[in-house]
Amino acid sequence: MDKRFLSKLFKELPKLVEECIIDQATAEDVKEFYIKKYKISRKRLIKGLLIILELVVVFFIFLYLILY
Repeated sequence: MDKRFLSKLFKELPKLVEECIIDQATAEDVKEFYIKKYKISRKRLIKGLLIILELVVVFFIFLYLILY
């Protein structure tokens, strides 16, 4: 999820409440939904990077054992 999109969305939510398009509870639910979604995707990214790092380390250990 793009941070700029979330920033714009979060800025628009109070305007939507003010114009009576959505109520305050809905605005808070939308904000909470995207915050949780962003945190989950960040955790997945970090987990994926750690797995890749682990595979690279295993590859170099294997290569070291073969060459020496």
